Amino acid sequence: MNEKVYHIELDDCATPAFVTFGKDYYGTMADVEEFISKFDGDERQDLVKAFEEYKQGNTDVEITVGFWKHKMLEEVKVYGCKEITSGEYKWEHTNIWGFPYNIKCDALNSKHYWIKNGKQLCRVIKAKFTNLQLENVVGEYSEITMIWGFPHIIEFNMYNTLMVVEKRFETVKELREDMKTFSSISDMDFTSFCNDIFADG
Repeated sequence: MNEKVYHIELDDCATPAFVTFGKDYYGTMADVEEFISKFDGDERQDLVKAFEEYKQGNTDVEITVGFWKHKMLEEVKVYGCKEITSGEYKWEHTNIWGFPYNIKCDALNSKHYWIKNGKQLCRVIKAKFTNLQLENVVGEYSEITMIWGFPHIIEFNMYNTLMVVEKRFETVKELREDMKTFSSISDMDFTSFCNDIFADG
């Protein structure tokens, strides 16, 4: 696997307002470039400046997440990658408070990497939905018009600029078995993706 993938930790918006946690995100260098390019003006210039430093050779440059400092980017080990294209799909997302959202899409293109970050073994997902819609209280579906998660992780044409953790594994053997059998949208988990839409709402 020649494509390099990097880890970046950012504030987790899908937590109660009175606590602070970080959330793991992943991306190729092109993904990170795209994410950082979304910020303009004074918006999160700490991230923009740190990334510029990283590109200039300071691979130890740090960013602040909550009350802690973390390296801007760290390369992770990649075991494999698969791309999936799927048609219409419906599912129920449960937010951090236990409340359900009924969601549907007309189509999905997704890319999945099996990675190791330190001791963590994960499957991560980058997804682009066509016509992602949310059911309202009277049972009608409409486009999602608000995004409450970390800025520019989810864009309004409903794709994530950086990948999120979809599944975790205890052993490399489990990871490799999942990579072997993974084949369709029914094997996917969109919880972390949706948490970046609805955050703590």
